[in-house]
Amino acid sequence: MKPSLCVGPGNRMMGMASCFFDRFRAMVLLLSILSSSLASVRGSGAPVATICPPRAPSLSSRQAQLQQVADSFEYVLETMSSTNENHIPVDPLLDACRALLRVLEQTGPKAVARDFENNIRKIESACHITNRRTVSSLLQVERDNGVHREGKDSCLHLNDQSGAMGLLWIRRTLAFQSDFYERLLEEDSDPVDAINYAYQQQLKPYHGWALSKCYNMMVGKKLPPRKSLLAMFGGYLHHEQHENDDMRFHYEEEKTLDDLKRLVASWRPLIQRWKRSFIELGMEDTRKV
Repeated sequence: MKPSLCVGPGNRMMGMASCFFDRFRAMVLLLSILSSSLASVRGSGAPVATICPPRAPSLSSRQAQLQQVADSFEYVLETMSSTNENHIPVDPLLDACRALLRVLEQTGPKAVARDFENNIRKIESACHITNRRTVSSLLQVERDNGVHREGKDSCLHLNDQSGAMGLLWIRRTLAFQSDFYERLLEEDSDPVDAINYAYQQQLKPYHGWALSKCYNMMVGKKLPPRKSLLAMFGGYLHHEQHENDDMRFHYEEEKTLDDLKRLVASWRPLIQRWKRSFIELGMEDTRKV
């Protein structure tokens, strides 16, 4: 017998009590990924490997992972587009999120990756209970079975341990990253301006005073230069003295930029459809944390 989806009053109260702390921890850790992990890029003094033209250099492990993330989200978009109503398939989406998780494990604090993984597990658990395989059908069955409570604003207040909550915050994470990457792709962009723009657009509307202060302290003013940031994403070393004559550096930077472009191109329509599914069912929980 499958577990019941209904959430009793006791469980609801426990979920509400832990909601603020769980989501506070989640968003603080998410916002700390760039400030705490990118610092290591600045101090590296290891030599850059040489290549023998015309053979293309092999991809670094992290760059191969970034390419896999781009491939995986493109597949989600292709699968979604093949359905009559553009339903987002959960299984390929989870595969893509796991690929992104592996990148987070390499580029950020372990706690950040664990939190992202926790949201993945919320979705996996909900899929196991409901046997639903699209985002919209999963949201519908949670709504129909009373998993969430009614809010005063005619929108459901999501249960913190639900699949819907996992989907909500993963979507917001991707939207934040998408806006940041899109700005970062501009050659003369300032990473600080880019990330602050993404934060204002995608996360600040859902942050209370405390989280906004945490963001300003940890991320808003502490990013390395653009080329160093790209090197972190691609897993290669950046040395200013090699920019003009190092073929490998230029190859890896272009490959990283290409993967980021592919991610932005996949995320934009995916996020739009994803958000529409929440809005149509009255589940776009906009409470501040």
